[in-house]
Amino acid sequence: METDWKLSKLGDLVSCEDGKRVPLNKSQRVNIKGNYPYWGASGIVDYINKYAFDGEYLLISEDGENLSSRRKPISYIADGKFWVNNHIHVVKVNKGVNIRYLMYFVENMDLSQITQGSTRPKLNQKDLLAMQINTPPKKIQDIIVVKLDTFFKEFEVLKQEKGKAKDNHEEILQSAIMKLTSDKTELQKGWNDGELRQFVEIMYGDGLPKRTRKEGKIPVYGSNGIIGYHNTSLVKEKTIIIGRKGSVGELHLTEGECYPIDTTYYIKIRLGVQLDLEMLYYLLKGVDLKSLDKSTAIPGINRNDIYATRIRFPQGMVTQRKLLTEIRAILDFKQNIYAQQEIVERNISNLPQSVLSKAFRGELA
Repeated sequence: METDWKLSKLGDLVSCEDGKRVPLNKSQRVNIKGNYPYWGASGIVDYINKYAFDGEYLLISEDGENLSSRRKPISYIADGKFWVNNHIHVVKVNKGVNIRYLMYFVENMDLSQITQGSTRPKLNQKDLLAMQINTPPKKIQDIIVVKLDTFFKEFEVLKQEKGKAKDNHEEILQSAIMKLTSDKTELQKGWNDGELRQFVEIMYGDGLPKRTRKEGKIPVYGSNGIIGYHNTSLVKEKTIIIGRKGSVGELHLTEGECYPIDTTYYIKIRLGVQLDLEMLYYLLKGVDLKSLDKSTAIPGINRNDIYATRIRFPQGMVTQRKLLTEIRAILDFKQNIYAQQEIVERNISNLPQSVLSKAFRGELA
């Protein structure tokens, strides 16, 4: 670190104006709606027609769930006329100090030793102002802020691109599966083509409230998947569960015996139909079953609409299993990509902390 850096208390760099904070509850704000922001620990929570502050201030969250989950405060820069409640500190930055430099410092603060309260941690004014910060001359602060602004702008783009890449991989997966299960030239000729009702029976799950379940190893399925266990099964073999109420159209391929409850359907292959259950699962994954929800209140899907869905699959179990081998290879490739993305994601999530730490050690100047 350069010799012209010095260690200062945050309170030496700002003046705290918490004394001007006046909370207004929601009922009080109803009749004074306006254009001035009303700030709280989570950001702007309302707009009213009066203000208590006018100018550029650094706002620092005092308490709330963000402290218990992040162990770090959230800071905001407010510029103009605004009001605040009692859950956010209001500080005016002294001349010769870059407000964004202090904002980044706050984002890098470690509150694990100074926040008070176990269920709702609280950062009091005394501890906040006593926090020590490495401060270079103003011109060095400005340089660091430019570098940090550039980094975080690029960081947001990187996060967005990562999300798009994940979505693209899912689209590629579904496209590949749909091609394999729809293009007759990919496999031998001879395909079954018709409505789902020709090949399967769609059965209703049965009610099984939590209070009536008995301890066991049989998975109990709701629309979102396994919701518990029971000592007896409703279905004695592998099946496909379809969300009927709530999370409509969600699909689950079971591993064996199970108990689907009454918010679900389950599938039985019709007698004499040669259709691999796993093959059917991937066929249905390529269908937008959620679009069949025609309800106006509680989401729900009608069995007859599912029955009317058309599917195509090759005749003969040997050919189907060959196709499944290709589908599983695609899935393995997808899992490998996801595993690599998880590593990248962990590295990306650690970047801001690493960069901020370097900034306040004087390594970015």
